[in-house]
Amino acid sequence: MIEKVLIVEDEMDLLGLVDYNLTRRGFVTASALDGLTAMEKIESFNPDILVLDLMLPGLDGWEICRRLRQRKNHVPALMLTAKCMPEDKVKGFESGADEYMTKPFNIKELIIRVDNLLEKRRSEELKTMLLHEMKSRISAIGGYSAFMSKKAGQLDDGKASACLGHINRQVGCAEEFLSEIGPMIDIESEGFRIRTEECDVLEIVSHTVQAVRKEAALKRVRITLEPDGAASSRQRYEDKASGRLTNDNRKNVYQLQGQMCF
Repeated sequence: MIEKVLIVEDEMDLLGLVDYNLTRRGFVTASALDGLTAMEKIESFNPDILVLDLMLPGLDGWEICRRLRQRKNHVPALMLTAKCMPEDKVKGFESGADEYMTKPFNIKELIIRVDNLLEKRRSEELKTMLLHEMKSRISAIGGYSAFMSKKAGQLDDGKASACLGHINRQVGCAEEFLSEIGPMIDIESEGFRIRTEECDVLEIVSHTVQAVRKEAALKRVRITLEPDGAASSRQRYEDKASGRLTNDNRKNVYQLQGQMCF
């Protein structure tokens, strides 16, 4: 998965340095030179993480974080600043920043911190997905069970059998889900960590369609799979992503080794 970083920094040299090294690390990047532009870019670019300078024209980093959290936008924010007083750090965390680095800093450390914040976000998203999936299955089972209890003695054999069939299908789907996702995750003391591996997206989509087709048919919903179109869309996405990642038309080239950022 290609992850996106929005760099908000008004010092051009530092912006170029951070952008170059994050791009080389494999991220898709966008940038903003002031707070108001940053808020617009957050909406249009939808970054996975912010690398955010504190002192900016327009809106400062504190205000950007505060507004995002007020809007329930929890994109991770790594704040950069020359302010090193404890009260400044406290204010940054209170405004919603997830990490805080003082200038000068080592670019390698910044990349490690970005990776760690993204890993934490992926873990939270995985937990949310797991809970949502299991809650949906349990709710369905509970609904059918409650219906059968309420209608006890009133259901004929056909309706009772149909309800039991729905319950059994939900249980089977939950068991299959847990058996398939189990090998993909490591459960550690601090949370979940997903193990990534290459996969055939079209095969996954086809398997998913087959899994829900019977349920869809009962609701008179028709599902069709068009692999040629999907393949074309996937190729267009890969071409676009590749074009963005290999766009090295920058005026300045920066080196990573031993570089300190001021």
